This record gives sequence, structure tokens and C-alpha cells, in this order.
Amino acid sequence: MPNGGNRVKSKFDLVSSTGDLKVYEKTWIAHPGPGNRHAVVNVLSNASVFDDAAPVEENTWGIPYLVK
Repeated sequence: MPNGGNRVKSKFDLVSSTGDLKVYEKTWIAHPGPGNRHAVVNVLSNASVFDDAAPVEENTWGIPYLVK
């Protein structure tokens, strides 16, 4: 991205599933320079991606982090 950001589309790995609770995991390399940073994750359901008749389900989470 022009401002130095990085966009990556990838699947998170399912690490645990208990009833309705599912835990996913993904590892990425943080920005190397010191300062306050944030990561933004957009989550789409499988049906939103692969079924054109299904309603779109999407959630967005922002995760702040500090690089010292």
C-alpha cells in the first residue's frame, strides 16, 4: 500500500472447536519499526464467499499493538 501498510488475504487455521465456539489462529510478522501499530481483520462467513444467494455476514476487528 502507498502508506507502507500491507494487505494480505489468507485463511486462519482452526485450532479448537467446542460446540458453537471456534478458535482460529494466524501468525504474521509485525511492522519492524518502533511505534504504535494496529492490525485490522475482516471476517467473512464461508457462505458469504461461496454462495451468491446467502446474505453477506462480515465482522471487522482492530487489534492495537506496540513495537519497541
